[in-house]
Amino acid sequence: MLYGIPDILSPNLLKALREMGHADEIVIADGNYSAAADATRRPPIELRGYGTLEVVEAILAVLPLDDRATPAHYIVEAPGEAPREVSQRFRTMVEEAARRRGWQGSEAVELLSAVPREPDFHDRARRAYAIVATDDRTHYGCFILRKGALFEVKNGSTFSAGSNEEIWIDREQARAFAGAASFSRQTADRAFSIIQGFAYPSRFRVRGEVPHEEFEKHGFLRFFDEYGTAGFDNIWGSMFEKFLRAWVEHLKAE
Repeated sequence: MLYGIPDILSPNLLKALREMGHADEIVIADGNYSAAADATRRPPIELRGYGTLEVVEAILAVLPLDDRATPAHYIVEAPGEAPREVSQRFRTMVEEAARRRGWQGSEAVELLSAVPREPDFHDRARRAYAIVATDDRTHYGCFILRKGALFEVKNGSTFSAGSNEEIWIDREQARAFAGAASFSRQTADRAFSIIQGFAYPSRFRVRGEVPHEEFEKHGFLRFFDEYGTAGFDNIWGSMFEKFLRAWVEHLKAE
């Protein structure tokens, strides 16, 4: 178990997500999909007991999305049928995740594409880096996500493709605010560890020999404005929530 990492993400899945490079793709397949037959590069990563959209949501919490390719992400749909609810929810989830990382939307970039199961989706799945096999019984609940890139900027930090914001917050700033506002250092460390794992640009770097974790300020504030503390699955206790809300107001005022 880890702070800031959704429980759904198994060790094997985390390993695959970390190994994937820019433009590599991962398939999230429902229970009816022939995952074993299409997994040509490695055995399917089995996640039983979860729906495909639950898995997508967990992956989007840690995966930088490609928002430059046209299209970058894929939905399987039945030919001639209206888009299903599961497809619409996937589209919304991907677009929201991309916007939290700075994607503004563009007519020149078709972020998602709906394709038939045969041959398009299967052909693409066979070239994917990994396939996640669930036992979800939702019809046409299969999706493909394409990994984006983290780019270097002039201050040595990184940000996801599409983001143009470069204001980074580190753990020492959280501790400084906690001391000035009469919160404990432990509360600040706990808040920072959880925040740093959520779905907006964040990273770990080394200044000299001292490690510093960081997160991107404006991406976090947009996330908080949209979801509030309900967006944080790992919140425990009123003191932590009180600190989080006070720190958010402090960051907005800076």
